[in-house]
Amino acid sequence: ARVQSRSARTVKSRTPDLKIILSGGESETEEGWYFCSTMAQHSNYIDQEVTKLQAEGAQTPFEISLDVRYEKWDLMMKFLDPFESRFMVAPDVIQLAELYDQYDFPRGRDLCNVVLREYFLAEQAAQAEMDVELLVDAVGVAYKAHLTEAHGIGQSFLKETLTVYRTTAASSQQKTPPSVRSEPTPAPVSPSPVTPARSSGTTPKSQVTS
Repeated sequence: ARVQSRSARTVKSRTPDLKIILSGGESETEEGWYFCSTMAQHSNYIDQEVTKLQAEGAQTPFEISLDVRYEKWDLMMKFLDPFESRFMVAPDVIQLAELYDQYDFPRGRDLCNVVLREYFLAEQAAQAEMDVELLVDAVGVAYKAHLTEAHGIGQSFLKETLTVYRTTAASSQQKTPPSVRSEPTPAPVSPSPVTPARSSGTTPKSQVTS
């Protein structure tokens, strides 16, 4: 497992006082060292957990476990940087928005809201072919992560897009109706003429009188 050294994070005689243990549902875990004051500013959840540990009389360094894979946590921390946040795109939001919401990172959640809002508006203005699967995923994540503004715009745009697709499909079907195989019509059969029996001029024996 990748472990970030506590001594390596020492800054100006300050030693990190918070160890965050990451586990993405697998047996392997990752650890990272941080400063309580910094992480408490980023996450209300971490702030509450640290406050709880202090109230219980725990001594530093504190330990907090989060159900997050290290790769995603690394991205979460990366995009909290004002410079790096400018490079976040919709697929990043789909990965991270629910985690920012779950662990109450207000800045991260607000960033995701802005990125998705701009993504929806840009796609709407472009009026070109789009990745419909990405659009559907983005609207779903906006709803789950409580990105209210982005979700409102995205939901309206998705409905509009689906309506256009249905209208286009219906119009296409009307222009090119499916071919129907026609069965050949049988030729009319004329009834055969009935030829009357010819009389032989002989009276049947049963009718002869003596």
